[in-house]
Amino acid sequence: MKQEINLYQPILRKRKKVFSARALLQASAAVAVGLLSFYGYGLWQVQSLQGELAGLEGQRDVASRRLAQLSAELRPNEKKSRLLEDEVERLSRELEVRHKVRALLTSGAYGNQGGFSEYLAGLARQRVDGLWLTGVEISEGRKDVGISGSALSPELLPMFVQRLAEESAFAGTRFETVRMVRPEADVSRVDFELRTSTGEG
Repeated sequence: MKQEINLYQPILRKRKKVFSARALLQASAAVAVGLLSFYGYGLWQVQSLQGELAGLEGQRDVASRRLAQLSAELRPNEKKSRLLEDEVERLSRELEVRHKVRALLTSGAYGNQGGFSEYLAGLARQRVDGLWLTGVEISEGRKDVGISGSALSPELLPMFVQRLAEESAFAGTRFETVRMVRPEADVSRVDFELRTSTGEG
């Protein structure tokens, strides 16, 4: 006798185990705890970054204030620096011109070494602050020398004459005429004229 068994009948199929409510609850709780952990970690990172950001912003504000302060301090110094640079440049040009004049005077190109150049070189060497020359006359035979100029103070003229006496070109020379006048147009200076002769009388 044969008996057929139908394995495809629903009643004979192996039943799948379905998660129980407890298992689902535990899984949900585990997922929730995981999410909360990620959220807490993310929140901690955000707060940490916000603290760093606040610190950096504070440093930036301090640096900005310091930069503004330094800029304010340097602005006048830039003007002073520019004025100093201009003054140095002007004095360098003046020094270069004086070197050229001295080189020309000592070279003999404008007369022999015993001629006018000795006088002019001596005048150039014996410079007195506050006194300037406006004219120099030297006769061809070097018998007569005339010097005219101006000074901010009358006391500077004797100092100038004394310094000239130290120059070999003026050795043995006498000033016959010394004239000093304070011009009415500008009483802050004194105009002078010196005339000298090496001959008798």
